[in-house]
Amino acid sequence: EPPFNPIPGLENLRVPREWEFPGEKSVTYGDPAFKLGDEYDSFWYPIVYSSSDTSVVKVSGNYAFIKKAGSVRISAKVQDGRSNAKEQVMHVNPALLKIVLDAGLSKVYGQKDPQFLYKAIGFKNQDKIGLLNGAAQRKEGEQVGTYPIAQGTLDAGPNYQIEFTAAEFIISPKDLNVRVDAAQKSFGAADPSFILKVEGLVEGESVSEVLQGKPFREPGEEVGKYHIKQGDLIVSSNYRLLFNGDSLEIVPALLISGEQAAELKTPWSVAPSFPKSAKFLTQGAQWVELPVEWQYQGLDYFKRGSHLIQGKINSQNYELAAGLPVEIKVII
Repeated sequence: EPPFNPIPGLENLRVPREWEFPGEKSVTYGDPAFKLGDEYDSFWYPIVYSSSDTSVVKVSGNYAFIKKAGSVRISAKVQDGRSNAKEQVMHVNPALLKIVLDAGLSKVYGQKDPQFLYKAIGFKNQDKIGLLNGAAQRKEGEQVGTYPIAQGTLDAGPNYQIEFTAAEFIISPKDLNVRVDAAQKSFGAADPSFILKVEGLVEGESVSEVLQGKPFREPGEEVGKYHIKQGDLIVSSNYRLLFNGDSLEIVPALLISGEQAAELKTPWSVAPSFPKSAKFLTQGAQWVELPVEWQYQGLDYFKRGSHLIQGKINSQNYELAAGLPVEIKVII
């Protein structure tokens, strides 16, 4: 109650009274309860405060409790029966919510995008991460490369303003295993075509779309094994080529027939002159002339008659078919 006035009638005078109550105020969602102003004016008249929207700001006595973001009008009126109410426009600004994506977001070419996980920092009151809806989104594209991730449709409602920390999404090349199995050819024949066995293609793509060039083997045409290498085989940028080549083996050409050597006639006690080569037919239908080593060491030049001398081919690149003789008749 107002104090006793020693001067009769003074309490009926309209004495102007000023008290602090700004016309506009800004606060933030999540701020603690705060004092709106004095509970009594200078003459001990109570001041009553009220809110135009208690769902935004609730008033209890001379304290305000923030409920959500928005704008309200706060009224303050001195209960002296004659003073006009004062009004204050109070803006409750959204709280800042920081969204930080987890590091190392990536996938391999051809896979589905993973879920973009993140941390949310700055929740107020009893709010939790379940309040968020929507999702972060990256720039469209499925080729190997780097794509920025933006906030997308991620939203926390009107009580929060999101500060999104951008990140990068990486699509890395997919391993493409290319294998060439062992191959074989006969000496003198053309190289066979190397058959590529490919594993790791993304569904819907073909070998011809992804691979270009062909593998090479080590040079050489003698009988032996030659390693098959990647050569000029290249793969599209969406793949990482893992090449595994076996070897090409050149085996001796098979001789299936030969020209009959002419008889050698020599006088008694005179060593004959043997031919140095002979002609043979390969399994590939080619006639070749090859050096022949004759086994004449046991020939007795002092024994008249007919002698059959065996020979052998002096080349690692050819082999005789089973039962094919190499021989010459010597008559002394």
